[in-house]
Amino acid sequence: MEKGWRRSTCGSRDTEAPPTAATGSGPAYGDIIVEGSIGDASNLIPILSSDATSHQIGGLVYNGLVKYDRDLKIVGDLAESWKISPDGLDIVFHLRKGVKWHDGEPFTARDVLFTYQVTIDPKTPTAYAGDFLKVKKVTVLDDHTLRVCYDKPFAPAVRSWESPILPSHLLFGRDITTSPLSRRHVAALAAAACVPSRRWNHLLSSDPAAQIAVRLGRLRKAGPVSQATSQLDRLSFRPWSPY
Repeated sequence: MEKGWRRSTCGSRDTEAPPTAATGSGPAYGDIIVEGSIGDASNLIPILSSDATSHQIGGLVYNGLVKYDRDLKIVGDLAESWKISPDGLDIVFHLRKGVKWHDGEPFTARDVLFTYQVTIDPKTPTAYAGDFLKVKKVTVLDDHTLRVCYDKPFAPAVRSWESPILPSHLLFGRDITTSPLSRRHVAALAAAACVPSRRWNHLLSSDPAAQIAVRLGRLRKAGPVSQATSQLDRLSFRPWSPY
């Protein structure tokens, strides 16, 4: 997703290129880190992934409503704020506006509702439905507001919405287990569909020895939450094999 920041596949170029040389006020920008991986990522859809590599890369692709900051405090990510009812049974999330998926589609509360619904669907082979099964109901109030209701207070309720949000416009009404998103980034599907002004490469190669690369855009401003700015252009994960 993007709102002043973007996470995308390798091969794309930002129109606003950051400086690559060090200045007196800070370090240089650019370059790439190549990290050895114990194996190839098997599935990039977070609720379906079951291996460390998939989780690691999926965490660079998708965002949740909240996240932990460097001090292990819960802060907003796709949600800019939330309010808990006095009885602890309802949470109203206010989502960031202007956030877009990399194919240009807007992120809305409907994506959050879909993620909840597909996660608790008995047909979805996921091991991560536990916290969402505590939810009584999720109601979309408008494009950027939704209410989550519980039968009884649930201590990790807010934290549970750290779960990565999925794009409903690409997955709704489809079998999530056969979705091309398991092997491609949203942006790669946009390229395959010839979406105007988008030029993206596939995130995963059919060659198991190939690098998996995630391009990191630099955050300019994303609302009131303090965010770290990446000094790297890309992270590449190269599956390691002794053979």
